Amino acid sequence: MSDPGDGLNPGDRLKPVTAATDSFNAAITWLEEPLRGAAEGPLAGRTLLVKDLIDTAGIRTTYGSRIYADHVPAAHATVVQRALDGGAVVVGKGNLPEFAWSVLGANPWYGTVHNPLQPGKTTGGSSAGNAADGGGQGGTLT
Repeated sequence: MSDPGDGLNPGDRLKPVTAATDSFNAAITWLEEPLRGAAEGPLAGRTLLVKDLIDTAGIRTTYGSRIYADHVPAAHATVVQRALDGGAVVVGKGNLPEFAWSVLGANPWYGTVHNPLQPGKTTGGSSAGNAADGGGQGGTLT
């Protein structure tokens, strides 16, 4: 598993989100180097786009707000640590409305999440990015 103390600056792990990498605006942050969990376990090798409301050690967590645009937690939330212990591979942070305070999937700072099945619409909900990514751009676990 990649360790936040591995000598990398948090920014070294970040991959800018572009239309070429994320046509639905599903993620706020894609990781250049995925965060790998245990080699074995019930989630071994399964990729996970973590909702950007959930802390990930050494990986930017914005809570969907520009106020926290540079916030990098020191520790994983319990749910992330358990997923990694089970073998999951974190590939990025899913887009959401600012502080998850909306059901529309719109974010004034990181953009609106687009619905992969109904062009011109949003996936809606506070986990809009994870819903849009269900098409498999990043996470096989949502």
